[in-house]
Amino acid sequence: MEANAEVSVDVVKYISIYYGKGSEKAAKCLAQYATFRSVQGIFTDESVRACAAHMPAYEWWASWGGTLPELREVTMRALAQPVGGVAGERNWSSYGFIVHKRSARRNRLAVDRARKLVYVHFNVRLLRKVSAVDLSFRVFCVGR
Repeated sequence: MEANAEVSVDVVKYISIYYGKGSEKAAKCLAQYATFRSVQGIFTDESVRACAAHMPAYEWWASWGGTLPELREVTMRALAQPVGGVAGERNWSSYGFIVHKRSARRNRLAVDRARKLVYVHFNVRLLRKVSAVDLSFRVFCVGR
């Protein structure tokens, strides 16, 4: 499969998850994505496309994505995701805790069972952190 085709498949999946499969907003967003991909409207301007090479993606979408509001919303949400390997490192750390080289008993775990234990271990730690945080301040701020 071509790289652009893979990206398009992932975009369609993300939009379906974000707006809900078969929703009117998802359909609008997919139509806007088609407009963007076929370089129509404001995207035909050379200066708009040249700006993409010289400014961060989130700034470019904030500046030029106004004609495609649903696509802009999804894109800004996707671009707000932090990029890095920290989550993977945490996962491998948990895996190292569960499947330790020196523990012969843990070394005999089946791969699927070890994966499930890592999943549970990671989520239990996450639940402890979330329950320790006082969410009343956040609720108060969002309610305004």
